[in-house]
Amino acid sequence: MPANAKPPDTNPAEHVCRLRAAAVCLREGKVLLVRHERPTAPEPYWVPPGGGVLPGETLREAALRELREETGYKGVVEGLFGFREVFKPTGMVFEVFCRVSLSDDAPPEPNCKPGKVLKAAAWFAPHELPGLRVYPEAVAEWLRDPDRTSVPTDTLAMPPVTAPAR
Repeated sequence: MPANAKPPDTNPAEHVCRLRAAAVCLREGKVLLVRHERPTAPEPYWVPPGGGVLPGETLREAALRELREETGYKGVVEGLFGFREVFKPTGMVFEVFCRVSLSDDAPPEPNCKPGKVLKAAAWFAPHELPGLRVYPEAVAEWLRDPDRTSVPTDTLAMPPVTAPAR
């Protein structure tokens, strides 16, 4: 357990580890993000498209499936963008962010079908990100840097996050 993580207050047998895969897509200097709204979150937030890995599914397959389900886009995984661990009172989430490219003939706008949590999908230029709540913060910080025009060549290891107890 990281130094900044508190020991859980519940029975350790009830804790879970969730594996999540996400697609980081860049096109013409913009990044694709989806907006989530949850009753437990203070306000809507934007994240790269992604979700839980299904049994028997690889991380790459999960990232591409979630991209397709949330935005209508099909892509190809080019490599690993980064990963992070999120510690919550009920367990841990391990997130893997894949670099995904879309085909040249992909439509200009995503085809998002809003649901219970997912509300929208859109492309954002770096100058449009300030003022938006974007997770993980390391992705937003990297995208806001106007001097970088390509994805990192090595893996971006994001610091662990300890979510506050409810």
